[in-house]
Amino acid sequence: MIRWPAAALLLAAGISGWPLASAQSASPPVHGNGNDPSANPAPRYEDRLIDGGSMAPDTESEGTAPNPHGWPRFWRVEGVASYFDQQGHVTRENGARLSGRIDTPQYGAISVDATVRVSSGSFIATLVQRDLGFEGNWRANNS
Repeated sequence: MIRWPAAALLLAAGISGWPLASAQSASPPVHGNGNDPSANPAPRYEDRLIDGGSMAPDTESEGTAPNPHGWPRFWRVEGVASYFDQQGHVTRENGARLSGRIDTPQYGAISVDATVRVSSGSFIATLVQRDLGFEGNWRANNS
């Protein structure tokens, strides 16, 4: 009959020995023998082209590719049309939205977000300037 502490030790030895048995049957380390990494150094990274660079150029996006000249920027214009029916009370709200951003080298990133609603005549705009640089590596954000 095995007493409780001995059973716990056997169980603990079996549980802790189980991963070790599978680790021993695993393949050896990829780089070196595990003790001296300089014995078999990892191969250096080498940049390679797909199919040796023989792929045909992508022509599907021709004419729609971004212009790489100038500062990084984007513009987006959206039209909005909505129809609300709240228990017989119908409301229509139509409008437009303009958003854009330009990254300048001296004034940081400047972005604009504007929305106009035709039915109520409301207009809201936000102008944000991020990462404006000052002397001494100071930065500022304005909104």
